[in-house]
Amino acid sequence: MPNYPHILARLRRTVWASTPETVDAVSALLDAAMSGGLNSDLTEQTNDRRMPAMSAQANSMFGENTAESAPYHMHGSTAVIPVFGVVGKHLSSMEILCGGLDVDALCSVVDAAVADESVEQAVLWFNSPGGVVTGVPEAARRIAAANKHKKFYAYTDGMCCSAAYWLAAQCEHIFAAPSSDVGSIGVYLSWIDQTDAALEQGLKLELIKAGDFKAMGHPLQHLSDEERNMLQAEVDEIWDMFKAACTATRSLDDSTMQGQTFSYDSQLSSGLVDAHIDSIGELLADLAAAS
Repeated sequence: MPNYPHILARLRRTVWASTPETVDAVSALLDAAMSGGLNSDLTEQTNDRRMPAMSAQANSMFGENTAESAPYHMHGSTAVIPVFGVVGKHLSSMEILCGGLDVDALCSVVDAAVADESVEQAVLWFNSPGGVVTGVPEAARRIAAANKHKKFYAYTDGMCCSAAYWLAAQCEHIFAAPSSDVGSIGVYLSWIDQTDAALEQGLKLELIKAGDFKAMGHPLQHLSDEERNMLQAEVDEIWDMFKAACTATRSLDDSTMQGQTFSYDSQLSSGLVDAHIDSIGELLADLAAAS
């Protein structure tokens, strides 16, 4: 039986570096799973691959990795690593099937590409709206370290937003299709306050606790000003980390990092993207010609 309460807590009580509509979509999918709207057989997955499953989209495009195959697609001497889905850490098979991208698995694949003598360079192919912050700063540092050994390039022809852009910014260059969505450099935390709704139904919370901030954000009690300030400080700290990770490698103005996304010419003028390339095939051809 999938650990739905754990997934629900991850969804509703964590700091997100993602687009809000993505969180809404994941919530809707989780609600469907909890009500039996998803085939329970899908959750009975085994994982005997050399590398853990990274995302359902990656598996559908490249196939599930066996012990004899590399965890990426090779185009000449270039490794193509798909970075598809909602970013998370320590994801269950259920979360991956719901569209999750495991940063631990991604780091394992990046490390494998660095260690593979047949790989001269790699392309991280992004189609991700971002996700939770947990694990992303560490994964970004792993990618930055890998880029010192072999050139890693980021490409998107879909979305490279928020936590996904945090990762992409560590690459040597970022390329994008003009109509893709790039940016969304920002973080947020949302609490569902059901206190008034519960009172209307005649429900009143009696909370027994130890510790001033224990049970902070419980849906049946209002946040105090002190609690709200604490949460805002946490969000601000992570946002500062996010911006610092981006500006360490790219020349970005603070007005570019206010949570908005960019497409077409504004991607180039903002400095978020180095060049427009219409397709992954075109990028791979350019890299092959240059090598």
